[in-house]
Amino acid sequence: MKLSDQQVQFFRTFGFIKFPGIFAGDIGRITDAYEQVWKDHGGGYEGRVHDYEHRSVLWPFIDDNEYLSSLIDDKRIKAIGTSLLGNGFNYASSDGNFYVGDTNWHSDTCRNFNYGPVMNDPSRSSYGYGALKLGFYLDPLTKDEGCLRVIPGSHRVGDKFGDSLQGEIFETQDNWGMREKDVPAIPLETTPGDLLVFDLCIKHASFGGGTRRRMFTINLQQRFSDKDLPSLRENIASMASTKGGAHRFGADRAYGEVMLRTASPQRMVHLQQRMDNDSLLRERLLKLANLDMANPGESDAGSHEDMMMGG
Repeated sequence: MKLSDQQVQFFRTFGFIKFPGIFAGDIGRITDAYEQVWKDHGGGYEGRVHDYEHRSVLWPFIDDNEYLSSLIDDKRIKAIGTSLLGNGFNYASSDGNFYVGDTNWHSDTCRNFNYGPVMNDPSRSSYGYGALKLGFYLDPLTKDEGCLRVIPGSHRVGDKFGDSLQGEIFETQDNWGMREKDVPAIPLETTPGDLLVFDLCIKHASFGGGTRRRMFTINLQQRFSDKDLPSLRENIASMASTKGGAHRFGADRAYGEVMLRTASPQRMVHLQQRMDNDSLLRERLLKLANLDMANPGESDAGSHEDMMMGG
C-alpha cells in the first residue's frame, strides 16, 4: 500500500491531504483507547479533571497505550509515512488534546527552527527535514464547529506567499481588516474515522469549537543523515522543556515505556534513530529536575513549540 503519485504531488503542492473514512472500521476502539489514556492520567491537563475552559494536553500520548502504540505498525500509517517522508521515517511524537473554543492561526514548527530543502521539494520543515502531523479527530466537526482550517501552500518556507503570511497572519485585523475566522482558507470538515495529514509548517486554525473537542496526533519525521545527528539530538532534547511533555510521564527517553515494550523489530525501524540520539534529553530532564527542587514552579516556562500548538 502506498499513496498515488497524484496524492503525493497534492500534498507537496498544498501541504495537506484528507483521507475520508480511512479508519472508520477502527474508530470505536481508537476512541476507547484515547479515553483510557486520559482516565489513566487524571482526566485532564497535569493530572486534573478537564475544566472545559482551558485546553488539556498530554504529550506524549499514544506511547502510553498498547493499542494506540500499534498504530505505528499500521499499514495505512506506514504508507503515508513512506510515501511522503521516505523509507525509514521516524515516529517523532504524539499529543492528545481536549480543545476548547478557537485555535488561532499558526504553524507548528516553522517559527523557531532552521530550514533547508526537503527531498528536492520547495516545501521546508524543521531542521531541513520533512515533518508531518496525522490528526485523528474523534468528534464530528464542521466549518463553524471547530474543524481544522488550512491555508493551502502556506507551508512553503522561502516562497513569497508563505513568508508574507508568516509576517502578517498574527495581526489580521491590522493587516487585512478582517477577523481571523474570516481569513480565506479551506475548512476540512471531518467525521470520526477520517484522517487529516498536514505539513507542520502549514498555517492552520479552528473556530467555533466546543469545550471538549477530542483530537490526538501522530507526528512523523524524515530520517536524519549522519552529519545532521547533532540537530536531531537538539530536536529530541527540546521535549524536555515541555510542560506536560516528556517529564509529564516521568520518561527520560524519546518514547514511552509501553511504546518500547511492545515494539516489534518492524516498529523499531521507526524508533531506533531517535532512541540512539536521546542522551541530551536525559541531561536536560536532570537539569529541570534540579531546577524544580531549587525553584518550585519556575521550570515550566518553556514549551516544545507550545506542545506542537495544535489545530
